[in-house]
Order: sequence, then structure tokens, then C-alpha cells
Amino acid sequence: MALSTCMTVVRHRPAPERLPSSLLASWRAHTAAKGWRGGSDWLCAEVLQLAAAFAARADVEAAARALGRVRAHQGVGIAEALTDLQCLYLCQRCSPDEAVVSAFAEAWVEATERALPSVSCLDPGTGLPTVEHFRSRVAELYEGGADRDRVAGVLRFPGSGLSGEPGFRRRALLGAAAGETFAGTGALLTLGRATLAVVAEDEPAAADRLEGCAVAFRAVLGRSPDDPEVGYRLLPLPDTLGRFERFMRA
Repeated sequence: MALSTCMTVVRHRPAPERLPSSLLASWRAHTAAKGWRGGSDWLCAEVLQLAAAFAARADVEAAARALGRVRAHQGVGIAEALTDLQCLYLCQRCSPDEAVVSAFAEAWVEATERALPSVSCLDPGTGLPTVEHFRSRVAELYEGGADRDRVAGVLRFPGSGLSGEPGFRRRALLGAAAGETFAGTGALLTLGRATLAVVAEDEPAAADRLEGCAVAFRAVLGRSPDDPEVGYRLLPLPDTLGRFERFMRA
């Protein structure tokens, strides 16, 4: 008589009695207040694991990495994902742990790069097109006969303070601010180390949008509302690609 073998797979989850329900409720409320877009997709096993690790003050970095990977697979943008993680600390009135935030962000980027090889035109750190893809799209405009109903803009800002984990978060927030400001306009955008480049429809709102970006950038960078180091220029689209490139570098 043949013997049958049965294998039981057990998924380890935090014991129910150890799950800090009040922590979860507070974390979720803070995240919702910050604008989490899909309430039903917030809770997952990795959220429970991070909450339990946070409460027990053990293996927090590993749990943060796991959640970072899941948020990337869910399609959650880096700015929104980092804001959610920050809310875990805010609801407990403590400062975010840089090592934990860095582990979370690194896992998000790694998962995004592996999951989206066909859309390498996007910079996973900012959510905007890469500089190379932006230049390629602009070249296509000129090859097709760039019309005069477009404007070119550059927004320059201090490039210091954009390295390490704090800098990674700032770049993510800058990219999110620019993307939200020009959402639905069909504008071409890219964010370099200290420059936001834009090609948009020629309309009065284009200048207002770029000014709105400048205001948001000053806030992210901790600058005063009228700091001249964060400024922009907006001109009619140059008539040749060479002149456009020179305008971007000027």
C-alpha cells in the first residue's frame, strides 16, 4: 500500500493578541487624513507585520522592506508610500527612523525596477520621465514639426540636500508636486538634479502652473515662500531643437 505524503504550508503572521489594534487604527486614520487614495487597499499582511514589529521594537527594517516591496507591486507612488510610512511614526508622536525609511524606499525602488523593465522611461525615484526619455520625446516633437502652440519652461532650485534618504524623499515629493500640478495637461516633464524641465501647451495657465510648482518646491526644500533661489523661466518653444537644448542649459 503506497503511503501518501501531505505537506501543510503555514504562513507566519503576528499573533492576534500581539497585533496593536489601536496602533493600526491610528496609523490608518493618519494616512487617510494625508490623502491615501484607496482606503480598501491599505491593509495587507505586511502592514500587520510592520505594526507588530514596530510595537515590539524588533525586525522593523525587515518588515519595512517587505511593505515597501508590496506598495510598489500595488502601484503606489513613492511619495504616497513614504507618506504612509511616516504616518506610522506620526501617530505615535515620534520621528521616523532614517534606517527604516531608507530600507523601505530601497525596497520600493528595487521592486519597481524589477517589475517594470518595459517602462524604464520612468524614473522610479520621482515618478516622472527620465531625462533621456524627455529629450527623446522633445526630439520627436521637432521631427514632426514642433508647433508654435507650446512653451518651454525650466524651474531651477538648489541641488544640495538631495542625497541620502532625506534627499531621496525630497526628490520623490518634488516629482509628485510637479506631476500633480501638470496632471491632465499632456505636458512633458522631467526632473534633473536641480532642474525641472517642462514643455506644455501655450496657455495662460502654464505660467500659473509653473509658479505653483515653484511654491510647492520651496515648501519641500524648506525655503521661504519668496526665496529667489527657486525660480523659473517660461518662453515660447524655440524654433529648433538646438536652441531648445541651449535654453534648457542656460
